[in-house]
Amino acid sequence: MSGQANFWFDGMDSLAARRSLRKALAAPDVCGWLIEQKIEERRARVRTDRILQAAILVLSLAAVYLITSPGPYTKWGHVVGLASQPFWIAATWRARQWGMLVLSIAYSGLWLRGIVNYF
Repeated sequence: MSGQANFWFDGMDSLAARRSLRKALAAPDVCGWLIEQKIEERRARVRTDRILQAAILVLSLAAVYLITSPGPYTKWGHVVGLASQPFWIAATWRARQWGMLVLSIAYSGLWLRGIVNYF
């Protein structure tokens, strides 16, 4: 290969080629970094979704329980139900479930109506 350009290292001698290869391998792995960033973004979305789902579960069940219970706490079910609606709206927005989003906004109005009627 004397006089010919090396296909891989474009005519560099072997010492320069080894140094160039070593430097390239020691450089930060940009592709790996991007993958790690995407994984971390996904984990953050999953954490947010879990928080939203937990709030929906607790608040919605409490609202229905309070509304169906006889006694003076019935009216507080509407307040708790209204408190659950921001979580419903956020969850349906994030999931792009537009029909559920419209329904959640309508439920917010109905919870407000219950508050106006019972307080």
